[in-house]
Amino acid sequence: MNKGQTVQGVDVTPTVPVTGDAGPGESALRESIRRFRPDPDETPQRMALWHALRDRTSAEDLRNLCFLLNLDYDTLPGDGRSAKAREIVAHYNRREELDALAAALHQLRPDIET
Repeated sequence: MNKGQTVQGVDVTPTVPVTGDAGPGESALRESIRRFRPDPDETPQRMALWHALRDRTSAEDLRNLCFLLNLDYDTLPGDGRSAKAREIVAHYNRREELDALAAALHQLRPDIET
């Protein structure tokens, strides 16, 4: 990109000189940053719920959970129990309502802790 270039009205001028390929030191630094920067979507509760739904419930449990939550199981993307579990968690994560999902799961299956 050239200095002072805009894309859709946003200034996209690089903040550091762009010299082509990154050297070995810069590559190592970028990798370290990528490894240590937490993914905001990878919360412990999100992952615990996904693992619980994926590994400890049946397809019928997932259907019952969706019924409790007033969520249409058949319209969830994906095929199979693992995909449906992932989409249920993603749905509640987007709405920042993982606690509601955890409560419904505990109501349905008190033996599963998240």
